Amino acid sequence: MTKVQKRIVGCIIAVTMFLLVAAIVLPSIGGGILGPTGGGPSSDLSQIAMAFVAYRNSGPGGELRNLPVKLGDSAHVAAFYLAKKERMYDASYYIFNGDPLAPQTIPDLVLLGNPQYSQRLAPNFAQTTLSIVMAANISLNAPLATTPLAWTRGLRADGTWSPDSPWSGRGGHIAFLDGHVEWYDKIYANATQGQTLFKYGTNQPTTNIHEALPPGAFILGAEPRPFVPEDSAANLPNK
Repeated sequence: MTKVQKRIVGCIIAVTMFLLVAAIVLPSIGGGILGPTGGGPSSDLSQIAMAFVAYRNSGPGGELRNLPVKLGDSAHVAAFYLAKKERMYDASYYIFNGDPLAPQTIPDLVLLGNPQYSQRLAPNFAQTTLSIVMAANISLNAPLATTPLAWTRGLRADGTWSPDSPWSGRGGHIAFLDGHVEWYDKIYANATQGQTLFKYGTNQPTTNIHEALPPGAFILGAEPRPFVPEDSAANLPNK
């Protein structure tokens, strides 16, 4: 093999190794390097949506059901039940790298305790402002593809995200009941201008995500709130 050939082979090997390392490292750091439109936050919201759908479809006798949350709860409570019943233990699903309100060290777990006895929210997770909010008490007849389930914190009624949102007002993700996730720079009032939502049960566009939810639904906020779970796993709805 000539020197030129050796150099060519060496370059090919170096490039291949670089690509392999990039393929391994980049997905693991999600929002931090990939940014708001990268695979990390979108994948996290998709996982939350799929866990919710799994819970929703697993009522007694195969009946549909909603999470046992109430008006005034935070999204931490939904995370508690999804961890307890659908094994969504990882707190980083709910806290994005790059979120200005995220702690320097992101909590590891959503809950602590023995599943056979009592479990509670992990204190550092319970005290953290989440990167997302969630809808709750959604009609069991709601259309899957157009009903929002969870979205990036800070979405305002005019369709823009606030400056203290995870991506500093540059936009956010919305996950829908069917598990698909979309990125929005903003929500437009007219579909000819860009991405929009629709008032529930109609074809009328809206910038207000509250209007895209069915009657009776409410929002679980991102800010921590007191939550005392049931003392025993036996008190929770059976899966």
